[in-house]
Amino acid sequence: MIYSSFQVSEFECTVCMDFEGRSVCRTVTGQTEVEGLRTGIDNACAQLSSGVTDTLRCQRTTPASAQCKPL
Repeated sequence: MIYSSFQVSEFECTVCMDFEGRSVCRTVTGQTEVEGLRTGIDNACAQLSSGVTDTLRCQRTTPASAQCKPL
């Protein structure tokens, strides 16, 4: 955790997820575009789902929208 907080983020990604009739968008940063997208999906699904099964189903859902830009 401490190690990752000192790493410089290279990308900012905004990810919007729709899951079971609810929607949420999250803006996150990551060292790579793939890491930023994964973190955005995980953060959005944490708010949209409850329990392990729902979280995994949400994380396997294609984002409604996703955009990354270099910082």
